[in-house]
Amino acid sequence: MTPEMIDRLLLNITELLNEVENIQENSYQMDELVKELESKIENMESNIDDLEKNANQLNDRFFSVIDKAKETISTRQVG
Repeated sequence: MTPEMIDRLLLNITELLNEVENIQENSYQMDELVKELESKIENMESNIDDLEKNANQLNDRFFSVIDKAKETISTRQVG
């Protein structure tokens, strides 16, 4: 091998190592983004659960008010 060939080979190896390093760094960044997304999804699931509970409570209260209104109306009609 000539010195030029060796220099080119070393340059190519260096470029490949730089590419591997970039890929590795991007992989770490992707891992962090995925973890962040997973955390946001968990928070959204929790918020949805809370909203569902609130909706059920409102629904129960609504029907309770309706039932009381019906009782009041039927009591007034009888009396």
